[in-house]
Amino acid sequence: MCILSLLQKNASLGALLSSFILLTGLNNQSLAQGTATPQGNLIRIEGVWHLANEYGADRVDTSNIALRGKPQATEQQLNELTAQLGLSLIGESKTGWKDFAIPPGSGFLPIYNSLRQNQWLEISINCYYKGLLSPNDPEFTSQNQWYIEKIKADKAWKGHDNNTFGSNTVTIAIIDDGFDWQHRDIGPGTGANNYQNVFLNPGEDAWADPDDPSTGNGIDDDNNGYVDDWKGWDFIDNDNDPRPHSNNDPHGTHVAGIAGAKTNNHIDIAGIAGGNNRQGCRLLLLRVGHPDPAIGFPASAQADAIEYAVDMGADIINMSYGGYTSNLSVSDQLQLAYDSGVFLVAGSGNDSQNTLIYPAAYPHVFSVGATTSNDSKRYDSNYSRRMDASAPGDNITSTFPNNAVGVSGGTSMASPMVAATAALMRSVNPCLSNHQLADMIRERCEKAGGYNYQKTPSGIGSPPYEDLSEEMGHGRIN
Repeated sequence: MCILSLLQKNASLGALLSSFILLTGLNNQSLAQGTATPQGNLIRIEGVWHLANEYGADRVDTSNIALRGKPQATEQQLNELTAQLGLSLIGESKTGWKDFAIPPGSGFLPIYNSLRQNQWLEISINCYYKGLLSPNDPEFTSQNQWYIEKIKADKAWKGHDNNTFGSNTVTIAIIDDGFDWQHRDIGPGTGANNYQNVFLNPGEDAWADPDDPSTGNGIDDDNNGYVDDWKGWDFIDNDNDPRPHSNNDPHGTHVAGIAGAKTNNHIDIAGIAGGNNRQGCRLLLLRVGHPDPAIGFPASAQADAIEYAVDMGADIINMSYGGYTSNLSVSDQLQLAYDSGVFLVAGSGNDSQNTLIYPAAYPHVFSVGATTSNDSKRYDSNYSRRMDASAPGDNITSTFPNNAVGVSGGTSMASPMVAATAALMRSVNPCLSNHQLADMIRERCEKAGGYNYQKTPSGIGSPPYEDLSEEMGHGRIN
């Protein structure tokens, strides 16, 4: 639905967008001249529709729109209205939202204006979001993975059993731009490394060739609406191969490695919840990234991926992407996921602004800022007293496509550290609720960075006050 920003080390997209906003005159005056919607103002930037607010703008996906009738509405009303406007149904979610394709050449604004005349109708404009960027593993023993010791993950691994490294009964859904599931430190290796942390759908027949998605049996064995979805799903191309379009898209592979690359296997890096030279927490790989990184992650694909993750039994969902405007369809899916017991994690944003981007800004999503090796706030990390916590997100070494290892940075990298921490906790105690997980992670945070941590009413009664800083939230995870 809206454009999220890749939080990567080599560039601050937030800064670029801020410059772009100045150049294109996106200010209070231009916002006032736009078409007001509950999600933000519809404005044109260089001829392209965007949803904008005071913090920035997300590019609108003008090819479709999400609709849902209010309780008093009838199915016939919606059918008659969409037929009149020439809208065709694409799909429907369990939350009642329906995505409709907009006919080419009909114009997005006229369609939107016609729809909003109907008081019985809920409308969600879809935008594109952008991505936000003692074991024996070589990158850990060489201290390139400085963040492992910083958050004391290595101390957590020294527990009483292998579950402290991550249990294969826990699944982390990674929603991102694509994944190299053949990477030797994530997928099957050779010899003693011949196991994988990729989630394999138990309801689907294995492919004849484990490395070729086209060799499935062509049958939806588990009747979930997705054919041959043995190793995740691609919600952009609508097929069973969630790999990135090219090796120039390392974001998802890097994020997945931080959370669940194999640990203690003498190869590459140590994932935080990657298992002790055996299968660790499983990674459910869901691609929502458009082939053009400048476009980003469509909200309609995000909503579908969240619903899929819940249906597949994910315990945690990591979202290393974000946008400036909310989306009702995505928000409802996240609420349903949380109510289903799924722990939700997202990066705060990479614009160095005193605000949280979406999905981190949604209720029930654990929001994560990024820190450096000296425990200061990373220069481009968004910050807020509403932020839950911070985690390392600078010079982070992890997996890259083609069996490579690379360095990146941003809240995209901080988010999976919290997701994996939650996975370790549920590996040891699967009965922990979302509320308990969030409270325990926040309470264990180190008040790092020398910032001013002030007592703030918690709003939940117990504890009555929480120590929060604007820069780090509850502090750096520990």
